[in-house]
Amino acid sequence: MGPATRVGILDWNSRRHFELYWAIPGLAAVMVQLNLRLGPEDLAYVIRDSGTSVICVDESLLPLAEAVAPSMLGVTTWIVMSEKPMSEIQTTLPNVHHYEDLLAASAPEIDWPEIDERSAYSACYTTGTTGRPKGVFYSHRAIVLHSYAIAANVGMTFEDCTMLITPMFHCQAWGLPQAATLVANKIVLPGRYSTEDTGPLTEALISEGVTVTNGAPVIFLPMLRYIEALENKPDLSRLRMLSGATEPPLAMMRGFEELTGAETVHAYGATETAPLVTVNRYKPSVLARLSPDELLELKRKQGLPVSGIDIRLINAEGIDVAWDGVTQGEICVRGPWIARSYHGMPPEDLKDRFVDGY
Repeated sequence: MGPATRVGILDWNSRRHFELYWAIPGLAAVMVQLNLRLGPEDLAYVIRDSGTSVICVDESLLPLAEAVAPSMLGVTTWIVMSEKPMSEIQTTLPNVHHYEDLLAASAPEIDWPEIDERSAYSACYTTGTTGRPKGVFYSHRAIVLHSYAIAANVGMTFEDCTMLITPMFHCQAWGLPQAATLVANKIVLPGRYSTEDTGPLTEALISEGVTVTNGAPVIFLPMLRYIEALENKPDLSRLRMLSGATEPPLAMMRGFEELTGAETVHAYGATETAPLVTVNRYKPSVLARLSPDELLELKRKQGLPVSGIDIRLINAEGIDVAWDGVTQGEICVRGPWIARSYHGMPPEDLKDRFVDGY
């Protein structure tokens, strides 16, 4: 594996996944985030389109890997990640290696290469809600600047503890792994979990003293229900919960605040935006003049653009329209970590999606 090699990851939010977040880009290779929720056909398309030739796969996900492997002639190497020795793992994957064996056979130190900051760091694909998934490649420069933006706007310091709930295969887990590492956080990796049983996830959040986390209301709501059933409610007054994917319900935000003191931080972004575009946190001037109900109503909105991001609202003719809360338009975004194209898409198909840097 060398510079520009595309290395895919099929894994949960695990220690090995976190190691690969640094090892792959650190070697000047490109980390390809493979979405476990994609069907085999779309997943195979992502692997082919990205040019992935090496895939690291958790043992529990071998059936998914084996389902796509026969059509993946470009994948030359499969690496299984497991606590079991290779002799106890059954798989039909070709040219398969064991992650821990490779580590044990490697030198403990290497000379890290100097990498062009504008070269590709990683790739993430949209989930294909309109046609096939579309590839977005992020540069090293974009990720560094995005990490600073996340840390600054969430108010992260070295005293924080960050839990990665959003899948690490989805848009860098919203940039929290890099931001948490940037400010030397304690990092909690929950591994595999389900919305049907968020008890272990919630208990880990409480016992580890988590102060920053991320997720969607579909995860946070069951966690709130679990806390409601506890006899002794935890003090989570330092916790900032980055909420995305859909609007956080008022009852959820109120419940966390009243029961635990936790703050729900509504934000907006997309795969194409790495993802941070806006963050909704109260300024002191707003706290001073709005009632509690008005503050909660305001928290439903996506917030203000973070520094470095430009936003326009345009009509069908490309003319800027008023930001008055009434006029409809198309949101256009640009910035140092905003995508400028989709991977491999012909110029004629890009012209209506990326205009004048937006």
